[in-house]
Amino acid sequence: MSAIDPINKIIAPFLVHGLCRDEAEVLQMLAQDYVQRQIKRYADRVESFRAFYQTAVEQFAQQVAALCRDSEPIPALGHLDVPEQIMQAEDDLGFATCFHGLKRFSKLPRKLRRFKSLIAMPLTRTIFS
Repeated sequence: MSAIDPINKIIAPFLVHGLCRDEAEVLQMLAQDYVQRQIKRYADRVESFRAFYQTAVEQFAQQVAALCRDSEPIPALGHLDVPEQIMQAEDDLGFATCFHGLKRFSKLPRKLRRFKSLIAMPLTRTIFS
């Protein structure tokens, strides 16, 4: 089995049912859909963290540094003692990860449009070859 066979298994239904004109359109559509879902996923997570901490990710990182360095409490975690705040902040470092994931995925829609002509090149071997 060649590396292209699994790709054709994914692409074929879109072509057979007339949902897309060619392989390039299928790949473009799937890539755009995936990127949009990731952007929404990361944006939802970032917004959840922002709402809880009432701050941007950069300020959160500064608050965590101050907590670890000087035991300065994080306002949103004021109901916890310092060791518990540190543990909670460690758990919530996903805030920064989600923020950076959102930034990376947000750049992709423009790149996908820019590289559309590259994707439009026919695959070397398709399911219909």
